[in-house]
Amino acid sequence: MYEAVPDSIYDAITPQGAKYYGYGYSPAVYNAALNGYGYSASDDPVTDSLAGYVRAKYQISRQLTIEGGFRYSFVTKSGGYESSTSSGASFAGLSATDARTAATLRNSMFGSVMSYRAFHRETEPSGSLSLVYRPSEAHLLYATYSRGVRNGGINVANLNVSQGANPDVKPELNDMFEFGVKNAFFNKRLLVNASAFWNNVHNYITSASYYTPTGTIISYLTNAKHVVSRGFELDARGTIAPGLEGRLSAAYTDAFYASFRNATQPLESSNIKTMRDLSGNQIPLNSKWNLSAGLEYTIPFQSFLPTSSHWGSDLLLYIGGDYTYRSSYYADPSESAYTRIAPYGLFDAHIGARPRSGKWDVSFWGHNMLDKRYFITMTPQTHGGMFYGQLGDPAMFGGEFTYHL
Repeated sequence: MYEAVPDSIYDAITPQGAKYYGYGYSPAVYNAALNGYGYSASDDPVTDSLAGYVRAKYQISRQLTIEGGFRYSFVTKSGGYESSTSSGASFAGLSATDARTAATLRNSMFGSVMSYRAFHRETEPSGSLSLVYRPSEAHLLYATYSRGVRNGGINVANLNVSQGANPDVKPELNDMFEFGVKNAFFNKRLLVNASAFWNNVHNYITSASYYTPTGTIISYLTNAKHVVSRGFELDARGTIAPGLEGRLSAAYTDAFYASFRNATQPLESSNIKTMRDLSGNQIPLNSKWNLSAGLEYTIPFQSFLPTSSHWGSDLLLYIGGDYTYRSSYYADPSESAYTRIAPYGLFDAHIGARPRSGKWDVSFWGHNMLDKRYFITMTPQTHGGMFYGQLGDPAMFGGEFTYHL
């Protein structure tokens, strides 16, 4: 694979922008510093990738199978970043003190002018090995080890190296161990699957940022030295009574930074210029608990008619509901206290009809029927020292009709 993605930007500040960003200064200072001030930047990242892979399976016995795969990748990434500024109004007519203030304000607007080239090369093996044991047709046990690789690369952004930003991003290596069982009981009326896992992730790729004096956020990719993700999953579904089916799933994931001492400060601590130690913290977007449960009852339409009636004998009516729950999580890599999303649960329901053949289906549904108000994201705003979030869907209702040709 070969990929080249050149890019360029140009920003210029209008008189209104100069007034907004220069709030707190006299009009003479912010007009001279920012009115018409421009910033341009360009980058040209190039990726070359070559990989070979193989997968095989061997039947040791009638019940025992070993299978796995191997991949070897060669990847290079190169590119550079270059930025420049264009002056707006001159400082003529300002006092020496105001001229220095205007120069400081101008230089802090977009960050420092930057120019650099970077090159990244990696050759990484990856693969998996699984042992699968089938004591019977209804039961299966497996154990898997895998080494996964997420390619690294280079940052092409207006980096501030003095605050810990690095153009080179190391490849992420994931050593995963998983053990699981899959079972069918009561002539496959009940299915129960369970698994436990432990992931050791080295050089976990995440995003970081630093802040210019005006509050502009410059984001870039970086590596957390070590992340551990461990937990279990349970999934069960089956027939509870004639026509009544249920499902239940639970997942517990304890994913945390085992070592991440070069993280950046959150927005509320952006005045602190030292690096932040996030070791021991829950990683972003990870909820420790994810739970769901559901029921669906199906009954022949003929059950509501006299026994002598044959009308609607092929028609099935069904009604069901689902509840999902997610525990709290950080919605942004900065792990600001203001980006932590509170736990929430949602209730959905549906009702419908279909023939036994499944030729067509008509249903009506409700999503978030209890009208739970919750956020799904919360992110620092680029300017102004504020946060903005995305609300989850409110109560919604609708219908569907499906026909299979």
